[in-house]
Amino acid sequence: MNYFKNEGCGEICVKSKEMISEYWKDEETTQKNFTKDGYFKTGDIGEYVDGKLIIIDRIKNTVKLSQGVFVSLSHLEENVFKQSKMIEHISVHSNPEYSFLVAIILPTKKHLNKSNEEFLEELSEMAKKFEISAFEIPKMIYIEKNIKKSLISSLFTVSGKRNRGNFYSKYQEIIQKMFKETNSILEKDINNPKSVEQILKKNLQVTKINTSKSIHQIGGDSLTKFRINQIIKNQFGLNLPNFFFFIPIKKFIEYIQNPDLRFQIYSNFQPKIDWDYESTIDNWINIKNINNNGKIKEKAIKKRKLKFKNVFLTGVTGFLGIHLLLDLLNLKNTAKIYCLIRIKKINQNENGNRNENENENENENENGNENGNENGNENGNENGNDGINKAYKRIFSILEKITNLNNKIMKKYKKKIIPIIGDLSLPKFGLSIEQFERLERNCTIIYHSGAFVDSLLPYSELKQTNVFGTIEIIKFSLKRKIPIVHISTTSVYWYSNNIAKNENPLLKPPPSRLSGYSQSKWVAEKLIQEAKTKFGIPVIIFRPGSIFINSKTGYLPKKDLICRILTGFIKMNTFVEDPDCYFDLIPVDFYSKTIINFVNNKFDELLQINAINFSNLIQYNLPYYLNSYQSFKNTKLQNYTYKQFQRQLKKETSNPLSALNTLFQRSSLPRKKVIDVSTLVELLENKKIPTISVECLQIFFKYMEKKYLN
Repeated sequence: MNYFKNEGCGEICVKSKEMISEYWKDEETTQKNFTKDGYFKTGDIGEYVDGKLIIIDRIKNTVKLSQGVFVSLSHLEENVFKQSKMIEHISVHSNPEYSFLVAIILPTKKHLNKSNEEFLEELSEMAKKFEISAFEIPKMIYIEKNIKKSLISSLFTVSGKRNRGNFYSKYQEIIQKMFKETNSILEKDINNPKSVEQILKKNLQVTKINTSKSIHQIGGDSLTKFRINQIIKNQFGLNLPNFFFFIPIKKFIEYIQNPDLRFQIYSNFQPKIDWDYESTIDNWINIKNINNNGKIKEKAIKKRKLKFKNVFLTGVTGFLGIHLLLDLLNLKNTAKIYCLIRIKKINQNENGNRNENENENENENENGNENGNENGNENGNENGNDGINKAYKRIFSILEKITNLNNKIMKKYKKKIIPIIGDLSLPKFGLSIEQFERLERNCTIIYHSGAFVDSLLPYSELKQTNVFGTIEIIKFSLKRKIPIVHISTTSVYWYSNNIAKNENPLLKPPPSRLSGYSQSKWVAEKLIQEAKTKFGIPVIIFRPGSIFINSKTGYLPKKDLICRILTGFIKMNTFVEDPDCYFDLIPVDFYSKTIINFVNNKFDELLQINAINFSNLIQYNLPYYLNSYQSFKNTKLQNYTYKQFQRQLKKETSNPLSALNTLFQRSSLPRKKVIDVSTLVELLENKKIPTISVECLQIFFKYMEKKYLN
């Protein structure tokens, strides 16, 4: 059905020798109620949690909105909005003709006098808390304030279950009116796109806007901000700085509509960043506070003696991070891999732990006393074994996407993996002093791959994780000078004509036009470089470029930009000719294997190098990828101009590219880059950087068809 946001949930189907496998001479009913291989469709949606099958919903409560997305009304009612202290009961309603929801709310006695606006704001807060999509938030609500026993008895069964039919019958006129009024408001906004406020309403999917809040506060995610930026650029000729999504909308609108105020607002709100201060390590680390006597052990860890047996890995759930973990697991000399992982605390009232739906290894104690005690001590303050089990569950659910796992392999891997429940953005990763120091004593090398990746957030929003997190890594390394393998990015360069000429240490401060993410990675790399020269910490810096599929399985995260672009075109059976759009891609497993191979076999040589850039010497344009798919399927995609493509895309709101419609302006698509990779080529010796061959793309297309197109 593609209803669930995450994998791991689906309709429960059953089969046994005692059951029938078809309806006698009733083919239509059989097809409706049985799968092709004879399983009976129960109509229940289930999920495996802690080795148990939990029923979490009924398919009949799952509805499809006009844009093609599926929504579970009962989940929203019981597990999301009813968790609010303001709401006693809520009934959410849909209409297949519309792309939004409405709701009837029965408030608690204490909140009977709250306004509609206050309840709408409360729904938005609950949506953020439980991480549901914007289209799952009711756009208009009706507050029932005349609550009597007779009303409750008519709307609920004796057992307390909601009678959805009675709810609709009683409030039918109100519900239909809310749908019509909301649709009318949204249509007016669409028909008059010149209004900045209407642009914001449409793209944030709200009918009213609190102009004292920022776009970010209202719930604009990265893609929404990108779309708004492109629309403003196209209609008003303005390229908005990132921080404008964090100022009050009132000021945002003033900036757009009044050119005379632009410089004044820009000056008032643009944060003044002293890049020299930000990237000077003495401003963040006081050596005397590292330990009680203020001394640092001068002798660095020797690679030849310890062979990096125990690894500390950040960013393990990221696309590159999980591949680093897999390759480290397969090294013979790796004993333990301590994986820093952040586990969200799940509301205990939620049914079935809905946000943690990956498959978990059922045997909690298969690592024996060693891992059980170590994990318990490291993470004793984080829900005990429950937190550890969730961490293993999350890690193995991602590993399953990139490699074949059986019980024997999982048991082998689980003996090496030690989850550390913490947070990169917190001092000492959120661990106690005792936990932090024990971890520091156990580790012989650090792979720092963790970062908050968002191309639209400003530096100030990314600094906590990307900069302060790196500072904590340096502090962690400092006493014993544990070697740091730092994963940076080629986007730390700012260069004209898409050319980066060398791999020297970064010198010039990043310009304001650089994204907040690139700025934060620039500062992090500068701090790492200074830790190397000032403190003598062994540091190796790798700068990956764009990361593509696992070349063996074809796996690429669904939300990846390249994945969105290619699946979007193919879903629409569309071919857009743009020979100037180039993708600088390298398979993710080449990155991980190369990094680990270099560290383990060329460590001393790497210490003499400033940084190693990754970029493909052979880059292909968009037609190459689409032509490869045509050959793969022996089909012909329909040729479109950009304008034709955009018009068609507006009609297909469920397409992966619908949120990126405005990306398809020629100035917004990626162009060919030239980055110096001479050091990488020299280190590879006779090996070559793998090109994105037709064979490689066929592996991706097979995975894409199986997971994303069907």
